[in-house]
Amino acid sequence: MALLLSVIAAGGQAAVDENAFLSWIILPSSLHHPDTTSCPQTGLINLQNLNCYWISETKETWQKARKVCQEVPGGDLVVVRSLEIQTYLQNSFSSSAGLVWIGLSDLDSLGSLHWVDGYPVDPFQKQMPSGKSVGENEICVQMLLLDSKRPWRYNPCSGKSSFICEKRTGAALPTPNIFVTGIPVFSSSYNVKNISIRQETPSLAASSIELMLFPGLWFSHNGTVSSIDFGVQATKKPVHGRFQIYRPYCSPSQHLIPPGCELLQSSFACCYLELSCNTRGWCSNGHQWCPLKDHCLDISSPCSSYAFENTTGHLQFPHPPRYKGVPPFYAPVADLPLLLTPSSENTHFHVLLPKEDIIVYPDDIIGIQHDAGVGLFLQCLPHTHSPWRQSYISLVKDGWWEGSIVGFPSPTWVDSVLCDIRVTFAHKMKSLAYTSLLGPKLEPGLYTYAATVKNAVGSTQAHCAMQVPSKVSGLQLIYPIPVNGKLNVMTKQEILLVIKIRYCRYLVFLSAVCGG
Repeated sequence: MALLLSVIAAGGQAAVDENAFLSWIILPSSLHHPDTTSCPQTGLINLQNLNCYWISETKETWQKARKVCQEVPGGDLVVVRSLEIQTYLQNSFSSSAGLVWIGLSDLDSLGSLHWVDGYPVDPFQKQMPSGKSVGENEICVQMLLLDSKRPWRYNPCSGKSSFICEKRTGAALPTPNIFVTGIPVFSSSYNVKNISIRQETPSLAASSIELMLFPGLWFSHNGTVSSIDFGVQATKKPVHGRFQIYRPYCSPSQHLIPPGCELLQSSFACCYLELSCNTRGWCSNGHQWCPLKDHCLDISSPCSSYAFENTTGHLQFPHPPRYKGVPPFYAPVADLPLLLTPSSENTHFHVLLPKEDIIVYPDDIIGIQHDAGVGLFLQCLPHTHSPWRQSYISLVKDGWWEGSIVGFPSPTWVDSVLCDIRVTFAHKMKSLAYTSLLGPKLEPGLYTYAATVKNAVGSTQAHCAMQVPSKVSGLQLIYPIPVNGKLNVMTKQEILLVIKIRYCRYLVFLSAVCGG
């Protein structure tokens, strides 16, 4: 079992031990950090509201259906509070069932329909369900997945039907100074596998290689990469890949113009003769700079031209997004060779980062090379309205793409797709170390250590300070709640453990995503 987290300290200070896969979040006790578990294996995540939905494999009465949903922590029968959610459910599950129970009944208030969360029926449903009228005994509501005009039906609660469950997932990202490029929550729930970086890149001169270049997945601030995750399609053979970070450059006679600059109104960084828009705003914790809006956004909010295509304003970006101006050439500044093992199902890969820091700067972008076949590597789904969708450039040739990418020979644009890829990065990273000089009985406080290095030519001395904290106490597992002192978890499925400890003047929430 592997534990996958990042280490984030209060006040924007980040700390990561590259050899451990345990992460924790230190927050002042006055702050609240919501906890959540992952989506069930068969569930779908709606990226509009970050809720997880899954349909039953059996037919049950309404009351039994609700109990089955509640067996998943945080789960309940689905609440359909808007026409958008209704349409999403019908598009997602119409092939699995005809009629399904939803979380609407009059069991708690005879004659008056209420959702399972206690709220009355919503005004968007202008036409009430057909069938028995409200006022008779035990009325529960079903939704017809194939009817968009009058989809709701009254039926006795004792009847058996398929049903749709719902739970909140992908809690709001933590507020310390962590930034994100990509999507914060993947489109589905996969088995998670750790993948190590290979020492050398194999020679694949005779193999067809696709380079997926994402000019819209830029880094908003300078920082150090803290995690890399991506979802990959099922494959019957081993796949060689290279996760890369590219830095844009222009010729000496031109200047790099960031995306969103009013001068060009380009969705991506471009080269231009005049210098413009070379400033970037400072953002408070939990926010990052969005050049397309020229202000800070919450890190759980998208920043791409797709996200703002229906908004009004003086800046109008091309749709689908394209370069407006001379595209820069891209030089690789990080190159992580990978070997992916065959799998019969889609897989979430978590990259085990090298000991050397991966430094990124504003406007750096993500690229991925692979030999799986064009369009057969990343899990990228066509999408018509998600604000998280992207466009990427597909470049194909025999052998790896080495060195800088100049000019895009024979590019193919892939537009309006939702690709499961996420990179987090932080302003400052600290490594944790231990030495016998620190002794096991040091009292809490600030200590200074000096080291002298000598050779035949001369000597030098270095100093470092170390803060020894007070001991940890009050360890308590707060989620999920153990039953009779035992915690039973499903294998081959992610689960979030939340542990509370008392650490000096802080409450520490220790959380770990575990894969079987």
